[in-house]
Amino acid sequence: MDGRDSREFDTGTTHPARRYDYLLGGTDNFAVDRDAADEIVARHPTARLGARKNRWFLHRAVRFMAARGIRQFPRHRVRHSDLAQHP
Repeated sequence: MDGRDSREFDTGTTHPARRYDYLLGGTDNFAVDRDAADEIVARHPTARLGARKNRWFLHRAVRFMAARGIRQFPRHRVRHSDLAQHP
């Protein structure tokens, strides 16, 4: 075994986390995710703004809690290895 993950990583299947990344202007996405997100925006022109507002709310909520002494926040992020299992 060479230490690499033996699971296949399918870059041809879109994933919600990568579409969200694209809508926010990120770079952790593939052409299939960009195409799917562009189709969503074509049908729902405010989708990009909705993603940004969601992110803004998250930042506001974290700042609010941090100002009140909360110092530990769970990190909810999809790892690329997880994407191979859950398209």
